[in-house]
Amino acid sequence: MSRPVVGVALIALAWWLLAGDLPTFGPSGPYRVVIVYDGDLLDDMDEDQRALIKSLAVRDELAELGHVWERAYTTAALDDVPADTDLGRMARGLSDNPTPCMAWAPLGGGEVQEGPLPDDLAGLLEVLK
Repeated sequence: MSRPVVGVALIALAWWLLAGDLPTFGPSGPYRVVIVYDGDLLDDMDEDQRALIKSLAVRDELAELGHVWERAYTTAALDDVPADTDLGRMARGLSDNPTPCMAWAPLGGGEVQEGPLPDDLAGLLEVLK
């Protein structure tokens, strides 16, 4: 077997082995994610939504898919967030939204989008498609 044929065969094999495991993103993903919630109402949220805010497993899942979970802020903590950073602008931009809410922006820069915090991880991943 000649070298070019072996090279093509190895590339095809690698593609076949990896194709099912590669994440796909929308036109601008992967994303940075910021969450804002009312700390006084955290106990009133259902377990799945509370996990989006507190769970290390959720953060790990986002990281595996190429996203960056930046931080979850309580509404009371927003005043302490520096307004002169990208993260601060994302978080402070949520201050007028009903909580819990989230902002997401492409890692490479781009438009920040805002919306309500989904009910569970599947809903969050759907938003970040």
